[in-house]
Amino acid sequence: MPGILLSSTQRCSIRMTLKGGKAQAVEDATHYIALRPEEPWGYSVRGPIYVALGDYRRAIADFTHIIDTDTGVQAVAAYCTRGVAYEMEGQKDLAKRDFDQAERRAPGRTHRVVEEDRQYVLRLRTLAKARGR
Repeated sequence: MPGILLSSTQRCSIRMTLKGGKAQAVEDATHYIALRPEEPWGYSVRGPIYVALGDYRRAIADFTHIIDTDTGVQAVAAYCTRGVAYEMEGQKDLAKRDFDQAERRAPGRTHRVVEEDRQYVLRLRTLAKARGR
């Protein structure tokens, strides 16, 4: 089983970074989630891909799942990235609410995380557009 999980995560990362195959990366992350639904990793990979594809509802659902099931660092990151998804969707109030919640959970660190998330999503969107996806 670990080999299957590792190969799913590796394929997802390779497709995202080298090939720009976002649809296949979503499929790989979904496969990982099916094998390990209790782990936030698959959701934290798939969510930003959905944001890059402009599928904000699915992205928000993935980040919400993490927030509902994790109380640690993953939840803080999910609040930040869900805030970015809300922001890109034009829901500024919901974005601010998530950024504020992340700041309460990790004081002084969330501004950097939010900026990194924004840049990551923008890079993914640029790749998707350049490759006609």
